[in-house]
Amino acid sequence: MTIYYPDGSQAFSHLTVEAFEIIDYNATSDDYYHISGDKPIQVAQFAKGHHLENHSDSDPFMIMLEAVNYFKSSAYAFTTMEAQLGSFQNTLHITIASSDKDGLLLDGIPIDPQVWIEMATTHHAITRVDVGEGVHSLTHSSGKRFSAFLYGQRERTTYSLPVQPVPGSYQFIARAHTVEEALTEYTCPSTTLSIRGLFKTDTSDRL
Repeated sequence: MTIYYPDGSQAFSHLTVEAFEIIDYNATSDDYYHISGDKPIQVAQFAKGHHLENHSDSDPFMIMLEAVNYFKSSAYAFTTMEAQLGSFQNTLHITIASSDKDGLLLDGIPIDPQVWIEMATTHHAITRVDVGEGVHSLTHSSGKRFSAFLYGQRERTTYSLPVQPVPGSYQFIARAHTVEEALTEYTCPSTTLSIRGLFKTDTSDRL
Protein backbone atom coordinates (compact mmCIF):
# COMPACT_ATOMS: atom_id res chain seq x y z
CA MET A 1 0.00 0.00 0.00
CA THR A 2 1.23 3.47 -0.88
CA ILE A 3 -0.16 6.90 0.00
CA TYR A 4 0.66 9.75 -2.36
CA TYR A 5 0.48 13.52 -2.11
CA PRO A 6 -1.20 15.38 -5.02
CA ASP A 7 2.16 16.06 -6.72
CA GLY A 8 2.88 12.31 -6.85
CA SER A 9 5.44 12.19 -4.04
CA GLN A 10 5.01 9.46 -1.45
CA ALA A 11 3.59 10.28 1.95
CA PHE A 12 3.72 6.69 3.20
CA SER A 13 4.63 3.25 1.88
CA HIS A 14 4.11 -0.15 3.50
CA LEU A 15 5.37 -2.71 1.03
CA THR A 16 4.38 -5.91 2.85
CA VAL A 17 0.94 -6.17 4.41
CA GLU A 18 -0.46 -9.33 5.94
CA ALA A 19 -4.04 -10.47 5.32
CA PHE A 20 -6.50 -8.44 7.45
CA GLU A 21 -3.69 -6.31 8.84
CA ILE A 22 -4.72 -2.82 9.91
CA ILE A 23 -2.45 0.10 9.03
CA ASP A 24 -2.84 3.49 10.72
CA TYR A 25 -1.76 6.67 8.98
CA ASN A 26 -2.14 9.96 10.81
CA ALA A 27 -2.76 12.56 8.13
CA THR A 28 -2.33 16.28 8.54
CA SER A 29 -5.16 18.77 8.20
CA ASP A 30 -5.84 20.39 4.82
CA ASP A 31 -3.92 17.78 2.84
CA TYR A 32 -5.21 15.49 0.08
CA TYR A 33 -4.10 11.92 -0.60
CA HIS A 34 -4.25 9.12 -3.15
CA ILE A 35 -4.22 5.71 -1.45
CA SER A 36 -3.23 2.80 -3.66
CA GLY A 37 -2.77 -0.94 -3.22
CA ASP A 38 -2.08 -3.82 -5.60
CA LYS A 39 -4.55 -5.98 -3.63
CA PRO A 40 -8.06 -5.05 -2.43
CA ILE A 41 -8.11 -2.64 0.50
CA GLN A 42 -10.86 -1.04 2.50
CA VAL A 43 -10.19 2.47 3.77
CA ALA A 44 -11.88 4.25 6.66
CA GLN A 45 -11.47 7.90 7.56
CA PHE A 46 -11.42 8.82 11.24
CA ALA A 47 -11.72 12.43 12.35
CA LYS A 48 -10.04 13.28 15.62
CA GLY A 49 -11.84 15.02 18.45
CA HIS A 50 -11.13 18.47 19.79
CA HIS A 51 -9.37 16.97 22.82
CA LEU A 52 -6.66 15.64 20.48
CA GLU A 53 -6.51 18.45 17.95
CA ASN A 54 -7.04 21.40 20.34
CA HIS A 55 -9.65 22.66 17.90
CA SER A 56 -13.12 23.58 19.16
CA ASP A 57 -14.84 22.78 15.83
CA SER A 58 -14.02 19.09 15.90
CA ASP A 59 -15.64 15.86 17.03
CA PRO A 60 -14.82 12.22 16.20
CA PHE A 61 -16.54 10.46 13.31
CA MET A 62 -15.81 7.60 10.91
CA ILE A 63 -16.77 7.08 7.28
CA MET A 64 -15.87 4.42 4.73
CA LEU A 65 -14.21 5.89 1.64
CA GLU A 66 -15.17 4.88 -1.89
CA ALA A 67 -12.68 3.45 -4.39
CA VAL A 68 -12.37 5.63 -7.50
CA ASN A 69 -13.24 2.69 -9.79
CA TYR A 70 -16.52 2.23 -7.89
CA PHE A 71 -18.05 5.68 -8.28
CA LYS A 72 -21.75 4.91 -8.54
CA SER A 73 -23.71 7.74 -10.05
CA SER A 74 -23.87 11.08 -11.84
CA ALA A 75 -26.89 12.36 -9.85
CA TYR A 76 -27.13 12.70 -6.08
CA ALA A 77 -29.50 14.25 -3.57
CA PHE A 78 -28.67 15.13 0.02
CA THR A 79 -29.76 17.22 2.96
CA THR A 80 -27.60 18.89 5.57
CA MET A 81 -27.98 18.07 9.24
CA GLU A 82 -29.66 20.38 11.71
CA ALA A 83 -28.21 21.32 15.08
CA GLN A 84 -30.29 21.86 18.20
CA LEU A 85 -28.28 25.00 18.94
CA GLY A 86 -26.65 27.14 16.29
CA SER A 87 -25.95 25.75 12.81
CA PHE A 88 -23.38 23.66 10.97
CA GLN A 89 -20.86 24.95 8.48
CA ASN A 90 -21.46 22.43 5.68
CA THR A 91 -18.91 21.52 3.04
CA LEU A 92 -19.23 19.17 0.09
CA HIS A 93 -16.07 17.29 -0.92
CA ILE A 94 -16.15 16.03 -4.52
CA THR A 95 -13.81 13.65 -6.36
CA ILE A 96 -14.12 13.29 -10.15
CA ALA A 97 -11.94 12.50 -13.16
CA SER A 98 -9.97 15.62 -14.04
CA SER A 99 -11.35 15.63 -17.59
CA ASP A 100 -14.97 15.68 -16.31
CA LYS A 101 -14.87 18.35 -13.62
CA ASP A 102 -16.41 21.16 -15.71
CA GLY A 103 -19.84 19.50 -15.90
CA LEU A 104 -20.74 19.48 -12.20
CA LEU A 105 -23.99 21.20 -11.16
CA LEU A 106 -25.08 22.02 -7.62
CA ASP A 107 -28.84 22.65 -7.52
CA GLY A 108 -28.70 23.06 -11.30
CA ILE A 109 -26.01 25.76 -11.20
CA PRO A 110 -22.45 25.08 -12.47
CA ILE A 111 -19.94 24.63 -9.67
CA ASP A 112 -17.12 27.16 -9.76
CA PRO A 113 -14.82 26.23 -6.87
CA GLN A 114 -11.88 28.43 -6.07
CA VAL A 115 -9.40 25.55 -6.09
CA TRP A 116 -9.21 22.13 -7.71
CA ILE A 117 -6.60 19.76 -6.31
CA GLU A 118 -5.22 17.62 -9.12
CA MET A 119 -3.97 14.15 -8.14
CA ALA A 120 -0.96 13.42 -10.34
CA THR A 121 -0.96 9.66 -9.69
CA THR A 122 -4.63 8.95 -10.47
CA HIS A 123 -5.79 11.75 -12.83
CA HIS A 124 -8.63 12.73 -10.54
CA ALA A 125 -9.45 16.15 -9.11
CA ILE A 126 -10.83 17.02 -5.67
CA THR A 127 -12.55 20.17 -4.51
CA ARG A 128 -14.55 21.54 -1.58
CA VAL A 129 -17.76 23.53 -1.96
CA ASP A 130 -19.62 25.28 0.86
CA VAL A 131 -23.36 24.53 0.92
CA GLY A 132 -26.18 26.11 2.90
CA GLU A 133 -28.68 24.31 5.09
CA GLY A 134 -31.44 22.33 3.40
CA VAL A 135 -31.96 19.85 0.57
CA HIS A 136 -29.64 19.93 -2.46
CA SER A 137 -28.94 18.12 -5.71
CA LEU A 138 -25.53 17.38 -7.21
CA THR A 139 -25.41 16.23 -10.82
CA HIS A 140 -23.18 16.07 -13.89
CA SER A 141 -24.42 17.58 -17.16
CA SER A 142 -22.85 14.78 -19.23
CA GLY A 143 -23.74 11.89 -16.93
CA LYS A 144 -20.16 11.35 -15.68
CA ARG A 145 -19.79 9.42 -12.43
CA PHE A 146 -18.17 10.96 -9.38
CA SER A 147 -18.05 10.67 -5.59
CA ALA A 148 -19.12 13.18 -2.95
CA PHE A 149 -19.08 13.36 0.85
CA LEU A 150 -20.81 15.94 3.01
CA TYR A 151 -19.05 17.32 6.08
CA GLY A 152 -20.46 19.60 8.77
CA GLN A 153 -18.80 21.40 11.66
CA ARG A 154 -19.91 23.46 14.61
CA GLU A 155 -18.49 23.89 18.10
CA ARG A 156 -17.39 20.44 19.31
CA THR A 157 -19.70 18.73 16.85
CA THR A 158 -18.76 17.24 13.49
CA TYR A 159 -20.49 14.92 11.05
CA SER A 160 -19.74 13.33 7.71
CA LEU A 161 -21.75 11.14 5.36
CA PRO A 162 -21.66 10.03 1.72
CA VAL A 163 -24.28 11.69 -0.47
CA GLN A 164 -26.77 9.23 -1.92
CA PRO A 165 -27.63 8.58 -5.60
CA VAL A 166 -30.98 9.88 -6.83
CA PRO A 167 -33.41 6.91 -7.14
CA GLY A 168 -33.20 5.47 -10.62
CA SER A 169 -29.81 7.04 -11.39
CA TYR A 170 -27.62 4.39 -9.75
CA GLN A 171 -25.18 2.96 -12.26
CA PHE A 172 -24.22 -0.58 -11.38
CA ILE A 173 -20.57 -1.51 -11.75
CA ALA A 174 -19.65 -4.64 -13.66
CA ARG A 175 -18.28 -7.35 -11.40
CA ALA A 176 -14.52 -7.67 -11.43
CA HIS A 177 -13.10 -11.04 -12.44
CA THR A 178 -10.57 -11.02 -9.60
CA VAL A 179 -10.28 -9.09 -6.39
CA GLU A 180 -7.16 -7.38 -7.74
CA GLU A 181 -9.36 -5.50 -10.24
CA ALA A 182 -11.43 -3.71 -7.62
CA LEU A 183 -11.11 -1.68 -4.43
CA THR A 184 -7.49 -0.71 -4.94
CA GLU A 185 -7.53 3.04 -5.54
CA TYR A 186 -8.86 5.76 -3.25
CA THR A 187 -8.65 9.49 -2.99
CA CYS A 188 -9.07 11.24 0.32
CA PRO A 189 -10.38 14.78 0.88
CA SER A 190 -8.67 17.07 3.30
CA THR A 191 -9.64 16.94 6.95
CA THR A 192 -8.03 15.94 10.19
CA LEU A 193 -8.02 12.16 10.02
CA SER A 194 -6.28 8.88 10.38
CA ILE A 195 -6.64 6.20 7.74
CA ARG A 196 -7.02 2.48 8.35
CA GLY A 197 -6.76 -0.07 5.57
CA LEU A 198 -8.13 -3.61 5.83
CA PHE A 199 -6.18 -5.88 3.54
CA LYS A 200 -6.91 -9.31 2.10
CA THR A 201 -4.18 -11.14 0.21
CA ASP A 202 -6.12 -14.31 -0.65
CA THR A 203 -7.10 -13.80 -4.32
CA SER A 204 -9.17 -16.97 -4.67
CA ASP A 205 -12.43 -15.13 -3.89
CA ARG A 206 -14.64 -13.51 -6.49
CA LEU A 207 -16.63 -10.32 -6.03
